[in-house]
Amino acid sequence: MRRLLLLILTLILFVCSLNALITPRHEWYLNVNFNIPEVSYIQINGTSLNFDVRFRGFTHNNMWQVNNIPMTYMISVNGSPKRLIAQLSEEMPSGIELSMRITAPDGAYASPGFMEITSTPRDVLNYLQNIHNQHRTMEFQLTANNDAPVTTVHRTITFTLMDE
Repeated sequence: MRRLLLLILTLILFVCSLNALITPRHEWYLNVNFNIPEVSYIQINGTSLNFDVRFRGFTHNNMWQVNNIPMTYMISVNGSPKRLIAQLSEEMPSGIELSMRITAPDGAYASPGFMEITSTPRDVLNYLQNIHNQHRTMEFQLTANNDAPVTTVHRTITFTLMDE
């Protein structure tokens, strides 16, 4: 009797396992892939600087210096460390210099004081990393010596975030 009961129980288990193999499973698998890209951007409030030496300048050591024009910028950087580069579209005329001073976001580095901006790319901020929407200031200054030509000049400053 025990053998018969054991045989019946074994058959029941066999049929149940066979049923589990035959019956389709109602499971689906979904692979999830995602990418978090590096985010690096700078936004400057304003699109132009207008200097007028005749009305804003003053004489100091044979130089005309235009009062500083302040602006603000917002910057965000994640991922690898970045640096901010500034470059003029073309050189300024002889005797005229455009300079800027920029306040660095937390953890970053900026050269102290005003630095000349030329057509050669120049680092203006270094060690930009893990910065989220920080608002800071930048100022621009135009100086011209007595040898500067009488001219109207248009230049574009390009700001570029690059890997450190």
